[in-house]
Amino acid sequence: MTLPQSLEEASKRDYGPLTAELKKMTTQISWGMSFENALLALEKRVNTLLVQRTVPMIIEASRSGGQVEKVFDPLGKFIQTTLLLDKERKTQTRPYIAIIYVAFFVFLFTIILLFKSFFVSVEGLPMLGSPVMSTIEIQRIFFHMTTIQAFFGGLVAGKMGDGTINAGLKHSLTLMLCGYIALKVFL
Repeated sequence: MTLPQSLEEASKRDYGPLTAELKKMTTQISWGMSFENALLALEKRVNTLLVQRTVPMIIEASRSGGQVEKVFDPLGKFIQTTLLLDKERKTQTRPYIAIIYVAFFVFLFTIILLFKSFFVSVEGLPMLGSPVMSTIEIQRIFFHMTTIQAFFGGLVAGKMGDGTINAGLKHSLTLMLCGYIALKVFL
């Protein structure tokens, strides 16, 4: 069976999210696109590190002809090992991400406690020759501190959890939103 034929057979089975991509590749090939170009289009659409590593190997196996199963056996083991290592890394870094979140909420709790118990009681008192700060100015400083802590903490969580700083933007957004809500409700 040729690789395009095996691709057509594979597209009839359920591979989760990959099934739609296999069907799209089969359709592209049936419309006259070459197998290599369909694989390259898949690589551009999916754009994951694993696909970027796998597609060139499949293309080379297709070009070489012969017994491609000798190439696909080690390739399958490589993919399984890569996925297993990625899952293991995520499992091992999950507690560290939780620590970042807990540290942020302790930071928020401390800020709210300081503001409610200390800064409100000393409002209007001059502080060692410095100008008097109003509670609104203190709230603004706390808000900026919270935003900075949330942004960089989220970036670190993303780098640790998913391996990229871009993935940390979702953590940063979550932490900033929680910080904003907490400061608006409690201050």
